[in-house]
Amino acid sequence: MFMAEGERGGVTVSGRGLAAWQVRRVMIHMSNRLEEGISLAEASAEVGLSPAYFCTAFRLATGRTPFAAFSALRIERARQLLTDPTVSITDVSLAVGFQTPSAFANTFRRLTGMTPSQFRKFQAVDPSLRAAVYTGGPGVRDERAAI
Repeated sequence: MFMAEGERGGVTVSGRGLAAWQVRRVMIHMSNRLEEGISLAEASAEVGLSPAYFCTAFRLATGRTPFAAFSALRIERARQLLTDPTVSITDVSLAVGFQTPSAFANTFRRLTGMTPSQFRKFQAVDPSLRAAVYTGGPGVRDERAAI
């Protein structure tokens, strides 16, 4: 039941992953659903592909899984929200769709190399000093420029 390249229900797909427009469309859809979340079936339906094919094609196109991309979007939005000291860290975690503050803190630390509290304190430091101070943690991938 496989179709030839480019014949997938009118959607052009190459053997190297999703087309740029498909990645953009899915990322925009993910961005609009940070608080409530998104299923793999919903993300794949956005570009008219099966969940299994979509997952592989997305990874080939972006270098990460849809879940990792969605987590990075959530954490990027959390970084923006954490710059406002009047918003509690718990409220930030709920605003970006985490069920518990601890799950948020663990994901935030894994992707940034610091806890949300440390990040908030770090933002209070003079911007000219931040670049010299940030080194990330051991095994921390820099997700800032990835999306």
